[in-house]
Amino acid sequence: MKPYLIDIDPANVDPDGIADALPTGTAWSLSGDAEWLASSSGDSLAHRLIITTIGNEPAGNAPVLTLTGTSPDGVAQTEDIVLPNATTIETTKYWLTVTSGATQAATVGVFDIGWVDELMTQTLPVNYRHVNAATHQIAVTGTVNYTVLETIDSIHELTDPSTATWTALSALSAKTASLLAVGTVGVSACHLVVSSYTDTAEIQFTTFQSEDT
Repeated sequence: MKPYLIDIDPANVDPDGIADALPTGTAWSLSGDAEWLASSSGDSLAHRLIITTIGNEPAGNAPVLTLTGTSPDGVAQTEDIVLPNATTIETTKYWLTVTSGATQAATVGVFDIGWVDELMTQTLPVNYRHVNAATHQIAVTGTVNYTVLETIDSIHELTDPSTATWTALSALSAKTASLLAVGTVGVSACHLVVSSYTDTAEIQFTTFQSEDT
């Protein structure tokens, strides 16, 4: 197996980097609205998004914002977010791109969309038939908290590999320093999730599986 190397140089957190002060309405898009500034964080990484409501959403209204874009593996995805009352909420999914949004009920005032310090890499396939597990090396610069996750699901049968059942590799779970560790025999894929980072932080994630038996 040829080594995988993912060089992670994440964009600084920007709570309104996607859309700034979207006005009251029912639908918005990158191509149709000046307030929609970008389709991604610009670092080629999938981030969780943060939505900040400026208006005072009335009790019982609870407008649902539906976002459309792509997953960490570039697969089309959507997510429904119930807009909070003059505060913030984060998406559950990670977004490589987000290109449009729509609400099922009119919002009050305006809201922002941006990204936070949480990201997920694309899925890296591993030979589950091999007697040797993959070896993972994470080189960290700055302050980062990361976890390597593995799955035994048949990722090639999934439309979106990121929706597989993922389990943290204990030797590389919630770590902050540069480490080298062997994964689990029999897994079909892995990826890396960053749960926090500071400005200027960088990570190099290398995965290698020996061909020797």
